[in-house]
Amino acid sequence: MNQDEVKRNLLSLDQWLRMLLMACYLVVAWVVGLVLVIIMVAQTLVVLITAELNVNLQRFGAVTAAYLYQIVIYLVYGSDEKPFPFSPVPGAATEETIVVAEVVTPDTDRDNGTQNQG
Repeated sequence: MNQDEVKRNLLSLDQWLRMLLMACYLVVAWVVGLVLVIIMVAQTLVVLITAELNVNLQRFGAVTAAYLYQIVIYLVYGSDEKPFPFSPVPGAATEETIVVAEVVTPDTDRDNGTQNQG
């Protein structure tokens, strides 16, 4: 790499724009991380109180985590595709990506979900 190439790279508007976007996405990633913590705490409280998962929180958490992943991949130059709002929110359009889990309590039979009699 010679000095002309370095100079051209340093003056490249595309590189400076990407760095500006990366700074903005870094702030967005921090906020999204906080949202994920709130979702985690809320889901934990729901499970503790009702012994059931909140499917809406589960879906929102999965989409939010996928968005954070999309941001991180962009930040580490793993992809040139700009995250939302420049591209679709990952996982928001498909419901097949959500795995619904069942909370098993000690009083519930794991095989058929009925109450243990013993």
